[in-house]
Amino acid sequence: MAATLTKTTLVNGKRNFCVHVTIGGTSGDASDASVVDISAIDSTLSAGDLRLVRASWSLVGCTALLEWNATTDVAILQMGTTRGEWDAGGTAGIQSSTASGADGDITLTTTGYTASGDGGHFTLWFKKK
Repeated sequence: MAATLTKTTLVNGKRNFCVHVTIGGTSGDASDASVVDISAIDSTLSAGDLRLVRASWSLVGCTALLEWNATTDVAILQMGTTRGEWDAGGTAGIQSSTASGADGDITLTTTGYTASGDGGHFTLWFKKK
């Protein structure tokens, strides 16, 4: 079974959104797996209305690339095989893409997910427009 995502919304308020995602399965990379469906968060949001302000992860045996979904996906963050954290540090963060075909959704693709025991988890914090 290819890598699968289990998502838990931790916060979905007027200005903030936070999701925790676990990557599991026995073998095989995930490709463009849905991490955030913007319409499920808030029906008034659209492309350009989210900003990633913080991320933390712990991955084993694979790396993971987060992308804004668009006609040509736009890279957000590459998470390595380790524990890591990224914080906007008081800046505006990474605004969701408004590229051609962008819908505000976020997808994930893993690389190197080959065996049982690979995977991990990550948490993403966002500000809403």
